[in-house]
Amino acid sequence: MKDPAQLELVVKALTCHLTGCVDWHPKQMERVRRDGDLKGLSPEEIQVMTVEFVAHGGGKVQQVIEKGRGYDHREYYYKVVVPCPDLFKKGIFVELELVDCDPDLPVVMLVNAHEQR
Repeated sequence: MKDPAQLELVVKALTCHLTGCVDWHPKQMERVRRDGDLKGLSPEEIQVMTVEFVAHGGGKVQQVIEKGRGYDHREYYYKVVVPCPDLFKKGIFVELELVDCDPDLPVVMLVNAHEQR
């Protein structure tokens, strides 16, 4: 069963424009930075593109029930497919986790990015 309140917090974090509400998981940031398949896009650029798409471009955040092994720490992950037609026909898949459920100042971490398949 999905949790609309948590989804709302993720959207709030992405659209509030406050420093510290959206950041990369440090280990994943370095992995993405080295990923040649991202055609030179930096983690910072992906973060800005994701925030701008959700906050100003009509982008939707999807809540996905976590079924992956090794992810017992979370019930859901969140995904945004950011358009990037010059580089990727189907866009960039961006995976996020809600790491702080504070209703006033929620925090999400970007934990993955790759070409949408």
